Amino acid sequence: MVKVGGSTALPLMPVMYHSNELGTFYSDIRLSGSLRRTVIDDDIDIIAVNDSFRISTAAAVYVKSAGLVT
Repeated sequence: MVKVGGSTALPLMPVMYHSNELGTFYSDIRLSGSLRRTVIDDDIDIIAVNDSFRISTAAAVYVKSAGLVT
């Protein structure tokens, strides 16, 4: 299993604004992401057919990804 993740903020963020009448406003934007790969292995059978060959296996690769903007 391999899992990779990352997060970043946009340049010039966060932004803060202060007003005596309304108070302080705060704004921030962040981007996050994740990628996961899982390999399920199985035996590999090589079957000879005339002058060629065929591969038979039940191995699989699963890939999941996700993204989040806040």
